[in-house]
Amino acid sequence: IGRAFFNGDDGSPGYGASRDQVLAALADMVNLLRATGGMLIVSGHTYALAEDASTVGSVLPVGADRGALARARPYRLPEVTQGFARSDPEPSELRRIWAFAETLVGGCPWPDGSFEGLGVLAREWRWAAYQVRLVAGEVAGHARAVTDNNSGEARDRFKSFAEALQGGGE
Repeated sequence: IGRAFFNGDDGSPGYGASRDQVLAALADMVNLLRATGGMLIVSGHTYALAEDASTVGSVLPVGADRGALARARPYRLPEVTQGFARSDPEPSELRRIWAFAETLVGGCPWPDGSFEGLGVLAREWRWAAYQVRLVAGEVAGHARAVTDNNSGEARDRFKSFAEALQGGGE
């Protein structure tokens, strides 16, 4: 009975063959986990290099730009043959400062003396605010997907950054 249990009987594998298959599969599983760990280490180094390279003013690691279009075929502005347009005469200093302030603050010129123009401007500002609220909601949703599934200092810093994008955080 013991020999039949170990060796098998009537063409079915016994305990010995099953044991050997399980042990071989366990060794394969350990090797697979080791290989996965090695790939995760390589991925971590790759992400660290990418993070360092994407920082403004940083030096790219050797070979990091291999195959990049900017390296192989950098973009060049076309030649300007007729020169750039100039205002003649130039506006006064006050007018230039006002125009600059309009583009910084409102992104458009102020509708002088026009109630209809003010109404249009008000509608556009409300529409822009609505769009900003939609984007903030999208940011909040995606940020929650990251913060709900992670923990630690990096998660806390990311959460604060995401909150800052929405008008809060540090």
